[in-house]
Amino acid sequence: MNIVSPARAFFSFSAMSDQSMHRAYSEWHQLDHLPENRALDGVVFGERWVRTPRCVELSGPNVDEIPEPPGGIAGLAADFGPQDSQYMTMYWFSDPVEESVANWNDLAARSFHWGRRPEIGWTDRWMGFFVPVKGYANPSALVAPEALPFRPQTGLLVQVSRASGSNRELNRLFSWYDSIEIPRVTHLEGVAGCWTFASLAHYAGNHGNEQPYEAVRIHVHFLDGEVEQTIRSIRETRAAPPSNLASLEQIVLDSPFLPITPWKWDWFNQT
Repeated sequence: MNIVSPARAFFSFSAMSDQSMHRAYSEWHQLDHLPENRALDGVVFGERWVRTPRCVELSGPNVDEIPEPPGGIAGLAADFGPQDSQYMTMYWFSDPVEESVANWNDLAARSFHWGRRPEIGWTDRWMGFFVPVKGYANPSALVAPEALPFRPQTGLLVQVSRASGSNRELNRLFSWYDSIEIPRVTHLEGVAGCWTFASLAHYAGNHGNEQPYEAVRIHVHFLDGEVEQTIRSIRETRAAPPSNLASLEQIVLDSPFLPITPWKWDWFNQT
């Protein structure tokens, strides 16, 4: 048995600058753009979720400052960040990752020249490439972490954070997440598992020396319980980092996202 592990991930947090275009955006993305991307060699997984007005109400507090898009991708609104999003898209790519991403980028270019990028002009985005650091599966889910995205889900809880400090300090913060906080959350009823991602632009470096380090990190929790109840359970159980580590991290987004059902695109009361 060979389960494919993701070698790279891409995240896009988006919103409509023209609120009358939600249906057009969803129709294009779900019926045209997403299927063609999923069919590419090297794309392990691709999906989009919606952050409804109720999801916004259930979001935790975040910072006002918007982190620089990981990877320095151009063409993004300077005042737009994940905390402003209405949708999130996630792709996973397999090795050889350079070839997989090249195929994906080529389709994006071709679709533009085909005239099949109608969302240009009324979509704001914050996006970039990330390294899948580690997956964690709840034993009750009975699947490998790599299978979590393919498993039926009731929603996601997505946390985007910016971590900065010395690499010695951040190593301790990341250890706390890996050994204490994420295992605690992923053993809760209603949580199938979690994946941690680190921004590709900040991933590498000389971690053997004491020096400044920063990263954008994303935790994606896959939920299989009732969303609001499960989020309450997570937040009641969630612990703050040790006091000497808490200042190293700023939470940019802490919000549920819901699966999208084809042709049911009325979350924002659009027709």
